[in-house]
Amino acid sequence: MYVASLNLDLMFKKVFSDKEIARHFLQDILGIIITEITLLNLEYKLTNDAVIIKFDYRCKINGRYVIIEMQQQYKKDVVKRFYLYHCVGTVLQLELLQSTLNTRANGETYKEKDYSTLEPVVTIIWMADDTLGFDEDIIIFTTLPEAVKDFISDETLWAQPMGTINKARANTLKILNNKTKGLDFLQENKKIYVLQENIAKNEETKPYSKWGVFGKKSKNPYNVESDFEEFKNDKVMAEVIRRLEITALEPTEFDYAHHMALHEQAWEEEREEAREEAREEVRKEVALELERAKKQAAERAERAERAERAEWAERAERKRLIIKAIRAFLAMGKDIPFIAGTLDLSIEETSLLAEQV
Repeated sequence: MYVASLNLDLMFKKVFSDKEIARHFLQDILGIIITEITLLNLEYKLTNDAVIIKFDYRCKINGRYVIIEMQQQYKKDVVKRFYLYHCVGTVLQLELLQSTLNTRANGETYKEKDYSTLEPVVTIIWMADDTLGFDEDIIIFTTLPEAVKDFISDETLWAQPMGTINKARANTLKILNNKTKGLDFLQENKKIYVLQENIAKNEETKPYSKWGVFGKKSKNPYNVESDFEEFKNDKVMAEVIRRLEITALEPTEFDYAHHMALHEQAWEEEREEAREEAREEVRKEVALELERAKKQAAERAERAERAERAEWAERAERKRLIIKAIRAFLAMGKDIPFIAGTLDLSIEETSLLAEQV
C-alpha cells in the first residue's frame, strides 16, 4: 500500500487539517471562491444523557457554516444521521446570537434573542461506497416550497395545454422567489451528497472529479505509487499524497491504516456479497418477468388460435347454408342473377357455388 485511504476518518482529518487543502476541496465542490476559512470545534455535548456529537470537519466560509462528513461503511440510517448533524450545525449558533432590548406596551423592558443573524449551514456528506441509488456524481437537497414538488410531479398538469402549464409555473415561481422576512434562507441550507463511486465511474472532467478518483484509488488496500502519478503535478493533491504516504505516517497512524485496510477487505467482501444478492434478486425478477411474458404470449396465441378456429367454423357454416339455399333456388328454376341478388352475393361467387351444387 502506497498511501493510506483518504476515506478513513483519521486520515481524512489529517488531510483536511490543512486549510489550503480544505479550501480547494470546498471550492471544487461548491463552485465558489473562498478567501478565508475559520476552523470550528468538532465535538459538542448536546443532551442531558451526555450524547456527544463529533463532526469530521466543521468550518465557516463566506457567511455560512460548512460541515463535511466522511461515510465509508454502509449504514441504513445515513440520511437521518446527517440530517441531524445538519440541524446541529444550525442549533450551535444559538450560543452566538445576540439579544435585543425590547419594550412592552406597559413600558416594561425585556431581552430577546435576535435570530436575524442566523447563518445557513451546508453539510457535505462524502459517500465512499454508497450511491443512494443515484447515477449522478453529486446530489443536493435543500428546503423548497411544497408547491415546487407538486408542480413537477403533477401528471395531470403536464397533460394540459402549454398555456395552463406556463400559468402554473408562474404561480410556482412566485412562491419560490418570495423572500419576505428571509424565506430564501431556507433554500441556502443544503445537504450535498458527494458520491465517490459515481465520480470515479463516470470519469467526468469536473473540478471535483480528482477528489473522487483519488479517494477511490486510495481506498484500494493494494494501491501502488503509479496509481497516483496523475496527481503529482497538482500542488494540492501532491500535498494530500505527502500526508497519506505510508512511509510518512506516525506508528499509531500506520497501525490504524493497516488495521482498517484489513477491515476494508472484509467490508468489500460483505459489499460484494450484498451486490451479488442484489444481482441475484434482479436475475430472479427478470426470470419471473420472462416467465410471465412467455405465459402471456402463450395465452394470446391460444386465444388467437381459438378465434381463428371459430372464424373458420363460422365461414364454413355460412358457406354450407348458402349452398343449401342455392340448391333450393336452382330446384325452383331461379337464374343466377336472381339468386345472387337475393343472397347478396356477386354473380361470380354465385356461379362458382352453383357449379359446386
